[in-house]
Amino acid sequence: MICPEEINKILLKILGDGILRIRFFADKGDLDFCRFEANHLHNLPALLQDFSWEFFDFYLNTEVKQYLCEAEGKISPEFKNDLQSLEMLRKDILTI
Repeated sequence: MICPEEINKILLKILGDGILRIRFFADKGDLDFCRFEANHLHNLPALLQDFSWEFFDFYLNTEVKQYLCEAEGKISPEFKNDLQSLEMLRKDILTI
């Protein structure tokens, strides 16, 4: 299934921002956080390429929640905004 356009845009933004965060934390020598960030991002290309609602729900309900719990205050405000947008889109689409 093709990823819905609105979700696609946000997931690509999360992916791009995450890669920039890896570069930033690598420059600071925080390789543990780089590994952690990469672990969060590595499934996004598969979700974008072969979208399913089950995989999307798994990403939001499992991967993102784990990321938020373990990020130790390094969550960007942009990510929080993107996550809220994804949650709103999910609710809007599911109620149609």
